[in-house]
Amino acid sequence: MKFGKLLQSTVDEMPEMSEVFLRYRELKKQLKRMPHAESGSRTGDEDLQHHFQERLSSSCPAELATPWGSDRHAAKGLDPRDEQSFIDTLSEDLHKLNDFFMNKEEDIVIRLQDLEDRSNSISTPEEQQHLKSAFVKLHGEMVLLLHWSLLNFAAVVKILKKHDKQTGIVLRGPVLSSVLQQPFYSTDSITKLVKIAEAKVKQLSGEGEPDAGAQLLQSDRSQEFGLIRRTQAALEMWREMGEKASTPSTTYVQPAGKRIRVDKAS
Repeated sequence: MKFGKLLQSTVDEMPEMSEVFLRYRELKKQLKRMPHAESGSRTGDEDLQHHFQERLSSSCPAELATPWGSDRHAAKGLDPRDEQSFIDTLSEDLHKLNDFFMNKEEDIVIRLQDLEDRSNSISTPEEQQHLKSAFVKLHGEMVLLLHWSLLNFAAVVKILKKHDKQTGIVLRGPVLSSVLQQPFYSTDSITKLVKIAEAKVKQLSGEGEPDAGAQLLQSDRSQEFGLIRRTQAALEMWREMGEKASTPSTTYVQPAGKRIRVDKAS
């Protein structure tokens, strides 16, 4: 399955979150309006890279960011307004992803702390079972958030790769160095909270019950089986992308246990 269809099928399965995915199709449409670069004509554009990074790091308005786009874009037959539209859409989406992730992360921290506090005052087996179910549910939500983060990051990498191929102007390496630092991909804290929830489920499980890992796996599969299956497909696509990378200058990044190959700037 191509990545665009993989992403769209995930969005379709999660209508309540459809507004917090990268607008991958829209960005592809914008790229198709730009003339295709000649083979082997890729170059860097430091002004454009700085412009995007300023927009991303501080919500800087386009008119105040580093100016760019005259001679080099004209030489390639590009209209700077098309490039600006692409950057505006991508910047808006990245800020949207960050806002969603930070709000969700804050909500998870509060809920997990509340459940931990309640675990200190359990008085009946019924309360224990109810609390364990709440931990299992929260664990599933956190796993879902990690999958959401991975899929959106994959979408960013894919659309930047398409941008560089279409325009001949290299953005992917420099921009990803900023994207990797964005909140929506900084999932270390959520990963730690997942482990806390797993430990609590194990602690609250009685003798004769399936072990905590089996309970959590069963819950995650029943709630989000389709999403997990598609995420695994995305990971397979990542492996293929790494194997097919033709640029000799590459690096590996591994935040939150995710090993991903990314081309450096040329």
